[in-house]
Amino acid sequence: MNDRFTIHANETSRNGPYHIIEKGREVGLGGNTALEEAHTKAALKKKQDVVVDVPIHAALIWNKTKDTTPENESLLQQIAFDELVQLLKVSTPQGFKHKKLETYTWNLLTPETRHRMQKALDNTVLKESYEAVLLWHKIHAELQRFQTTTHYNGKAGAEWQSHKQVLRVSSWKEGSLPAVAAHRELGLFVQQCERRGEWVASRSDEFARRVACFYATLLQAPNVCTEDLVGGFYEYNVELLMWFRV
Repeated sequence: MNDRFTIHANETSRNGPYHIIEKGREVGLGGNTALEEAHTKAALKKKQDVVVDVPIHAALIWNKTKDTTPENESLLQQIAFDELVQLLKVSTPQGFKHKKLETYTWNLLTPETRHRMQKALDNTVLKESYEAVLLWHKIHAELQRFQTTTHYNGKAGAEWQSHKQVLRVSSWKEGSLPAVAAHRELGLFVQQCERRGEWVASRSDEFARRVACFYATLLQAPNVCTEDLVGGFYEYNVELLMWFRV
């Protein structure tokens, strides 16, 4: 794999280091209470071996030093898949909701996993899928920054325009300006990605397929292939990417 495929931990985003650390939060496993309790207990029991805090300022890098047992990898794959499904089911994307999935993903990016995925996928396909996943998570980080700044967690489009109309009633400096500035930052992010040739999100079908390919291969959920996940990513991305139209 060439150097372009490696994203180094000291790389920073436009607005500072790219954070993906997640601490002290419960694992979301859906509505099956029994399964949730079983997974949670198992995860807590194996915490030292399975879930490792992501280093501060780290991106989704291939972890060259971390090893894990097949049993622990299987457990984390199950937890990560459940988290992925819960994320894709939401109708209004929230920037912070990707963080647990991102942390689990980082913990699975071991040398053994990289070797396995290289064998399963053509090197070019793996590289493109990996870079698409990086972008997908960076998009969530940008959305989280926007939502934190504006205190707005609704939908893009008409709902956002209505919200800005309400803000115009108050002081422009204290009401409209922060919202306008934060939305502008999303546009600048897209433009910077486009200049670097990284904005594959404009090709929505291809973007969804690449991310689905990566997660299907990484998580190895029984009887689940890339085609089973493409629709979920595509439908979810429709709402997510509305914020990034320039």
